[in-house]
Amino acid sequence: MNSTLLPDYYNKKYVNCLELNTEENKKMILKNVKKNIYNYSCDICVNKNIPLFISNLKFNMIKISKLNNFELFVYRNYLNSGKIFHNMRQFRRFLFLRLHCLYNYNKFIASENKPDKGSFLTNDKDNISTRDLLPINLFRNRIITGLLSYNIMIISGETGSGKSTQLPKIIIESNSFHDYTVLCTQPRRLATVKLAYRVSNELKHDLGTLVGYKIRFENYTTKSNRIVFYTDGMLLKELPKYSKRTDKMVFLLDEIHERNINTDVLIGILKCTLKLSKTTKLILMSATLNIKKYNEYFKDSTIINIPGRAYPVLIKWNRLEQPHFLNESLRILAKINHFSKEGDILIFCSGQEEIEIIILGIKYHIELKLHLNTMQLIPIFSKLSQKRINQSIKQRTSHRKCIVSTNIAETSITFSGLKYIIDNGYNKIKIFQPNLQNSTIIMCTISKSSAIQRSGRAGRTNPGICFRNYTRNFYIFNMLPDTIPAIFRVDLKAIILTLKGLKHLKINSFEFLDLPSLKNLQGSLYNLWLIGAIDQKCALTKEGYLLNKIPINTTISKLLINSLRFKCSYHIIIISSFILLPPDEVSVIYKSTKSKTSYLSISESSDFLKLLYCYLLWKKEKYKKKYIGKVSKNVLIMMKVRKIRFQIRLYLKENNFKLEPSFRSLTSINKTIASVYFNNLCEYKCKNIFKHLLTGILCYNNSFFFSNQKDSIIKFIIFTNIIVEKISLILNIHYIEIRFILLYGYKLFSINSKFN
Repeated sequence: MNSTLLPDYYNKKYVNCLELNTEENKKMILKNVKKNIYNYSCDICVNKNIPLFISNLKFNMIKISKLNNFELFVYRNYLNSGKIFHNMRQFRRFLFLRLHCLYNYNKFIASENKPDKGSFLTNDKDNISTRDLLPINLFRNRIITGLLSYNIMIISGETGSGKSTQLPKIIIESNSFHDYTVLCTQPRRLATVKLAYRVSNELKHDLGTLVGYKIRFENYTTKSNRIVFYTDGMLLKELPKYSKRTDKMVFLLDEIHERNINTDVLIGILKCTLKLSKTTKLILMSATLNIKKYNEYFKDSTIINIPGRAYPVLIKWNRLEQPHFLNESLRILAKINHFSKEGDILIFCSGQEEIEIIILGIKYHIELKLHLNTMQLIPIFSKLSQKRINQSIKQRTSHRKCIVSTNIAETSITFSGLKYIIDNGYNKIKIFQPNLQNSTIIMCTISKSSAIQRSGRAGRTNPGICFRNYTRNFYIFNMLPDTIPAIFRVDLKAIILTLKGLKHLKINSFEFLDLPSLKNLQGSLYNLWLIGAIDQKCALTKEGYLLNKIPINTTISKLLINSLRFKCSYHIIIISSFILLPPDEVSVIYKSTKSKTSYLSISESSDFLKLLYCYLLWKKEKYKKKYIGKVSKNVLIMMKVRKIRFQIRLYLKENNFKLEPSFRSLTSINKTIASVYFNNLCEYKCKNIFKHLLTGILCYNNSFFFSNQKDSIIKFIIFTNIIVEKISLILNIHYIEIRFILLYGYKLFSINSKFN
């Protein structure tokens, strides 16, 4: 690590006590540590220390009345989501009882390989011959003239207008902007990579020369790039690098109607940047956006409306008020198959679980020849490899395609031959709960703008039909006009650190497009104060500066930095790689390994250590693919962990963090985990039930490896994730000694004064 950043970070005094709050508490902790007082012999209480800046937090902006509507919207959908989740599980059980082992969903997951150049391309001849006919090319001169006269341009381009692929080329091919660099953003990784390949192919250059892209854990950029595609979150992390040389830059933010928090913050930051640089340009694009809102926000901008090359789409509504959308999707699919033999089908689902259920049901009907013929089933969700998703974009096969996707397929992806859309009208969103310091996933209705986007998928290359699994009245009265901005509902820690890292901006006077939720802002600031990223005056500390440099979520960044202090970075990087995986992917790791005679033999009391143990066994066999089957059911999981681990090490080295040799010390690992996740402390109550000390709610053990036999002797555990539905389930459980919580979580916990 660069010693000029933090000269005292490797000081033994800091490592041992981490600035204990009071002399009395310090003596109490040291006394208990000397006596080896562990979990079962002491009682702790929650401190009510709240920094003054949280209670005095105010904004110099008009209060947004939509916030109350949003809270009502979330409450209504939160109650409804419990019923939907229950119905899905009942439907899955129904199919499994009849299907048995007929269909194995893992066969749809292809082996993990790096994408080949050109793998995201459809028929090259068709692309080259038709791209000049796209409607956006008719507006080429107007776009260039508008950029010369204005610094801000708002483009409302209908579906099929070619705005995502052609606009970056129009800019760099013009004489007026021949020396400019175009930075494009997309809300999703799949669209980012696909567009980069498409544009580089049309410009007849290899990827990485003229056109590049950068997403989390993948970097195909060079200094010679003229066009770079980013996910919006990655560009937000890279923005401080560009702030030093913002001259002759065009920032092109696509799909802004989704109101992603990273996009909203980018808009606010770039608005301030444009005041300092006259040669920086900003373009906002979407097919469905509130032009009036953005025009009022920027005041001095030019607006261009581009018609699409869309074909007519017939909308058909469901007559049932509350249909079971899984059953209805199969019924509509059978109806389409009976009356028409041509045209591919796209079914929109809310998540991976629903996709698996739908495909399971389709396979069941095909095998038993129940109104469905053989078809090519293609699942699309964010966790699939790019090579697997490419099957939905390649040339047609002899069988009809049935694509079952999340809202990834809602924007920026064109499927040739698509004629039918089945829209279930739901998606999943994350809601940040400040008291838990965790996010909860709920099922909610989509907005009207999203419904329009979904139906537009069928009109890209030919006329189509969209079957909506809800009534017209439900669409009119229950769906909001636009998507709820993510800034109302998500964790703001990373955004706060980013804004505070930009010296010319102040969070109190920052011009948000919409005012964030005050509860979420207070909760995020409080959590940053707990981990030492900000001080009592709400100023960024040296710790916060270091956290801001690592392009991973704030909690994992803190875990990595503390692992460097305790000299256990080798093991914590592996553990962090597993934490970054979705919980359902971690669940496929075997609950027992080949041998339990290891220096991590106590791994039955920790999910972290068990996952670490599995990876080390695999490494010991030199990453053999045949051996992976003894550790993990899915080869992709371990390969993905290895890839994430490599990228984390690269991030740390790029930011001058020294990866010193690590020691095989279980104590160091415990200290590192306790110093970050102390706010997720739970106390044992009875079998599989723990009490979350910060909120008092009862949580159920949903651990994959945590041994139930040891519950009787374990009193305190910490966790990383919590799922709140009808009951609260905690994931990634780790047994912890209370002395570590008192040492590193002193701001939040202390020994009860009644304890002797």
